[in-house]
Amino acid sequence: MKEIIYKLPYEKDGEIKTIDLKINFVPHGFIKMYNEILADSFKVKNAWDKISDITTKISALSIERTEGYKKEIDILDKQKTELFDEIVAAAQMDIERRRFDAITILLKKNGYKQEFLHEFKFWEWQVEPIEIINFMSTCAFKDIDYKKKAVI
Repeated sequence: MKEIIYKLPYEKDGEIKTIDLKINFVPHGFIKMYNEILADSFKVKNAWDKISDITTKISALSIERTEGYKKEIDILDKQKTELFDEIVAAAQMDIERRRFDAITILLKKNGYKQEFLHEFKFWEWQVEPIEIINFMSTCAFKDIDYKKKAVI
C-alpha cells in the first residue's frame, strides 16, 4: 500500500488555500463507487456531445433546405429529446451526492475528522470540479505501478 499526499486546493473567503490529504488506504468499495460515478458521468458527457452534433446537423439542414429536410429535423429533434431525457435521468442518479459519499468514506477510512471535509457544501462550493475528479482518480489508482515489468 502506497501512501500519497494530495494537495487539495480550495477557496475560503475569496482566497485559495490548500490542505494536504494523506491517503494510505483506499477500500475496494471506494473503487467500485468511483467506477460507477465515472461511468454515469461519461454517459452524460456523451449525451451532451451527441446533442451538440445533432444541433449542428439541424442548423445545416435549416440552411441548406434540401428535399425532406423538415422530416430529418423532426427525427433529429426526437433524438435530441431522448438524449435530454437521459441527462435528466442521470441528474436524478445524483452523481454529485454519490461522489461526496465516496470522498467522505475515503476520508473517514484515512482518519480525517475535520468537520468541513465532511460537509457537502465544502465540496460543492469551495473545491473546483477538476480537483474533485483529480483527487478521486489519484486515490483510486495510487497503488498501480505503471512501470512495465519484463516478462521472463
